[in-house]
Amino acid sequence: MIFEEAKTIAKDNVEYHKRQIVTPYRSTVKMIEWLNEKGVFKDHTKIVDMACGGVAI
Repeated sequence: MIFEEAKTIAKDNVEYHKRQIVTPYRSTVKMIEWLNEKGVFKDHTKIVDMACGGVAI
């Protein structure tokens, strides 16, 4: 039973992240704006927005 629930949650998370790639969520856009205001970005800066959101409670 728990395994089946975990598979359902994982499948839902994949769809959540696919949508985020197509259209970034407002929280992601706001985080990027905030980091930009703080001068975090330099030429060719790469960041990863991860470990947040999909299963945050």
